[in-house]
Amino acid sequence: MKRVLICFLTAAAAFSGLAGIGYAIPDWSQETGFDFWNLLRLNRQLEFHRQLSDKLDARMEVSLSRVECKQRVVNQLAAGEVSLFEAAASFRNLARSAPEQLALIRTRYGDIPENEMFCRYVIEYVQITLAENEECRIIVDRLNAELERQLQKTNGVIQLVE
Repeated sequence: MKRVLICFLTAAAAFSGLAGIGYAIPDWSQETGFDFWNLLRLNRQLEFHRQLSDKLDARMEVSLSRVECKQRVVNQLAAGEVSLFEAAASFRNLARSAPEQLALIRTRYGDIPENEMFCRYVIEYVQITLAENEECRIIVDRLNAELERQLQKTNGVIQLVE
């Protein structure tokens, strides 16, 4: 019994000493890791940041998936497997699933009709992603000519192929 009392008094003295130091020098407890007063708040912050990280990871996966889809379409477009208008329809469908991206595209291209906007977006995307390709200029010229022919033929009304 005497031994338990001595252990208890020793622990109480140590705890009181740490509490006193923590009170006298508030930064000491944080610097040494003895800041157990804020443990609950820190655990809540940690959980919040874990959840935020999970949400950001999910958004990153979706964004990377969209980029992969766009690259597939660009490769098909460069190979002549799809038309500019089929590619623009694919890009439009991808953008509609991401409202913030759609808003950025609209800001970039102003008030032109949506179908023409996506055609121009595809051409610019091809120009950027295939910049290292020797045939990039030829491909971009071909796409611009395809767009201009369609605009002249239809008096500025473009129908995208689904």
